[in-house]
Amino acid sequence: MYKAKLGKNEQEILLELLKLVSEIDRNVTYDEMDMIYQLKMNYGIKDYEFENYSRDDIRRLFEEMNKIDVLNLFTHAILLGLTDGKIDSNEQELIKSYFDLVSLENAGEMQKLIDKFATSKFDIKELFVRPSNDEINIESMDMMNDFSNNSAEDINENSLMKMQKGPIKKVWFQVMNLWTVVNDQNSANKVKAIATGALLYLIFPLDAIPDIIPALGLTDDVAVITYAISNLTKYYGITLKK
Repeated sequence: MYKAKLGKNEQEILLELLKLVSEIDRNVTYDEMDMIYQLKMNYGIKDYEFENYSRDDIRRLFEEMNKIDVLNLFTHAILLGLTDGKIDSNEQELIKSYFDLVSLENAGEMQKLIDKFATSKFDIKELFVRPSNDEINIESMDMMNDFSNNSAEDINENSLMKMQKGPIKKVWFQVMNLWTVVNDQNSANKVKAIATGALLYLIFPLDAIPDIIPALGLTDDVAVITYAISNLTKYYGITLKK
């Protein structure tokens, strides 16, 4: 059974969270009750009287915690939901409502813990709220424009070359065209800025769709690369190689 280093206050919040998760579907199972009991024993918690915190109460407390405690409490909540083999829709909706408080780095760490301690498989990406295509496009282009203010020296070549994977493979020749533009001393400043913005967006891990999400994680990067290429050829007359 998973056990983390939690202070007394965090242990009590954990119990309140687990109570909320187990009761959200109005059907507290024996396995859920047993896990909560075992956790109380593992953490040495005796005679705890539940305060029956609401969803908002727990969110407020989460916002005051450090990121490691949030990681540990969320991991426990997901493991509790998986005691029945699968997190049901109500449990998932509850956990997802807090998931904006979890960093992408910690989401990856939670996946490792779930893979190690859960009795059934669960993909952490199911807890990420997926934005609409319009939202992705707007945010992606805004971020690309922000990156355009950087210089070509900010692009790490090793990181860039590692991006030849998944859907990026299909547009890799366009990535290389942008890389050529960036390194061409004769490129106009505006042209180089567009190419730089697109390549920095590509290697930046925290974009509109996090790259840690399989399949989805690089689709917005493809859109940005294609958008940059389209602009360079349409408005700046840049000739690109196939």
